[in-house]
Amino acid sequence: MSSYTTQPVPKDLREQMVQRMQSAPEDDLLFAYEVMLMAEKARVWRQIQAEGSAEAAAGLHDNLPDLIRQYRMRNRPSA
Repeated sequence: MSSYTTQPVPKDLREQMVQRMQSAPEDDLLFAYEVMLMAEKARVWRQIQAEGSAEAAAGLHDNLPDLIRQYRMRNRPSA
């Protein structure tokens, strides 16, 4: 359960949300869409952070500064 809720989450939450969205005014739909995008962004960011932390703990980022330096040398603009 999310810390944002102040009441129990109904078991048929998805169905209730769909019903509300079907009868919601257009402005509410746009707002709900933006909120869903923010929630997706937060979820993906947490996933990326967790994967990055696991990779760093496994030592997969140890040579990252050298790889960046090599990339910059290969892709340096010609004068």
